[in-house]
Amino acid sequence: MRSTHAQNFKEYFPAETDRSVLGPLKQVIKNLQKVGVTVVPVQLPSTPYALSAYYVIASAEASSNMARYDGIQYGLRVDPPPGADARKAADVYGYTRTQCFGPEVKRRILLGTYALSADAFDNYFLQAQRVRKLIRADFDKVFRHANVLMTGETSVGPEGVDVLLHPSAIRTAPPIPDASIAVENSSEESNGLESSLEDYVQDVLTVPASLAGLPAISVPAGLADDQWPIGVSVVGQWGYDEMVLRVAEIIEDTGRDAAV
Repeated sequence: MRSTHAQNFKEYFPAETDRSVLGPLKQVIKNLQKVGVTVVPVQLPSTPYALSAYYVIASAEASSNMARYDGIQYGLRVDPPPGADARKAADVYGYTRTQCFGPEVKRRILLGTYALSADAFDNYFLQAQRVRKLIRADFDKVFRHANVLMTGETSVGPEGVDVLLHPSAIRTAPPIPDASIAVENSSEESNGLESSLEDYVQDVLTVPASLAGLPAISVPAGLADDQWPIGVSVVGQWGYDEMVLRVAEIIEDTGRDAAV
């Protein structure tokens, strides 16, 4: 079995990666090498664009999907207040959606609605779909096995890899904000948005496999310097779910053996 060499897998080690996340990953690689795993370097050049493409596509899909919840046919209904103009359907929908959708849902609906608008469709949604195609092509080039969903020629061969290994996140999990602290002014709202944007970056390592439609799993790999758990992700070619699960099992077994 062959997997990627972590230190040379530069696209999955952005500058924001916490150094303490790398130690447990290196230990996982050493444990795998002891049981006969061959580690080789690979390159996925389109990976840096995956996060931007993911949020455009995911928000567009969320906007389209959530449009059904109008409080009339689907979802909880919130009646307009007395005296409100109920002659416009959009106004009636608005009361339901304002009270029933959380801040993150609203944010994604707004972003997705804009991405699907006539003025932005070509520059955002279609461009994100092109990036998605490039990311899928990158994966197909590094795997030993061909993607059976693709009809064209693929540059696969014995030099390809069976699975890819990388950290599941660039740092340990962020703390949950104190829900009892109310936002009192617009400057605090701005700070909250900035914090949420930082949290979104945590997805940068996991979204490429999702965009490409590949099987992936995150396996516990120990603790970082702050004593919070970290994970190692195993990614395989389309249709090789069993192989991904098997490698994850080997990581868990070798980790327990090394701890004894």
